[in-house]
Amino acid sequence: MTRVPAAVASSLLLFVPLFATGIETDFSNGETCFVKEADADGPCAKPLRKQGPTPELVDSSNAPAPRCGARALRFHLDYAPEGGRAVRSEILLRPKDELRRAIPRTDRGDYAFSLYFPEDYAADSEPEIVAQWHFWEDYLRPGVKMTGSPQASLEIARDTLFARLLHNGTPVDPDAPADENGEVSYRPDKKELFNLGALPKGRWIDFRVQARWTPKPKGAVRLWMDDSLVVDYRGPTAYVQVLKGDPPPYFKVGVYKWPWKKPGLERRPGAVLGRTLFLDRLQVRAGWGGSDWGKGCPDGGKSP
Repeated sequence: MTRVPAAVASSLLLFVPLFATGIETDFSNGETCFVKEADADGPCAKPLRKQGPTPELVDSSNAPAPRCGARALRFHLDYAPEGGRAVRSEILLRPKDELRRAIPRTDRGDYAFSLYFPEDYAADSEPEIVAQWHFWEDYLRPGVKMTGSPQASLEIARDTLFARLLHNGTPVDPDAPADENGEVSYRPDKKELFNLGALPKGRWIDFRVQARWTPKPKGAVRLWMDDSLVVDYRGPTAYVQVLKGDPPPYFKVGVYKWPWKKPGLERRPGAVLGRTLFLDRLQVRAGWGGSDWGKGCPDGGKSP
């Protein structure tokens, strides 16, 4: 293992995957581990997990030039004609429970990342989520798990990029009946939707999201795209009953194409049956960084 510099380890930095070297930062103690399979057991208990047959690390020989360093992360998803579960290719920054307890308790989070959508990323009326901030699922009562939609997300539909916030002001009934899966879902009573314009393609887009997660009016979300502030929201940002001693929402990024659960889409004229995008320069921290936090390359690599 390699010790992270003290200036980093002593901050509230949660995660910096150095795709150029295959090293990720552990939540609990500031040490780093080499990752071959993100969901495998290992000495750092792997806070990074993957969902779906990809993602995979790629270099410029089969991908756009990485935003930083020598490699980027590629997500690819194909529609399964029979429908079913082929609906996501993501990584999620959710450590095991023993490391979850070590994350600083704060209602503030800061997130910086870059996404690349190829020129042939076709317009589609069926939406997808490419980044999401999800509350930590817990048990409402023994044997009954709380689930629900992410409280914040970046979504694409018809070649347009949107930011969505969900929140509610009504606690879930502790005696609410569970569904056939033994789950009770949060139901938002308010939605905020921000149209961010036409989806940029063929270049890296730098995102930064600075949030205060709370169901109260003191919440906030600010979103920058390429240093331009495109969302400056003040108000509730979370579900009631979610933030009882939990760290900030865990972060997921990649492709989540939930409409692909439906069979028969391959028979539609012009149907989009594949998705590929790339991720680089991911950084996550508890608390808010300064005005320059998240800019440039976290590992000191190249920056355009």
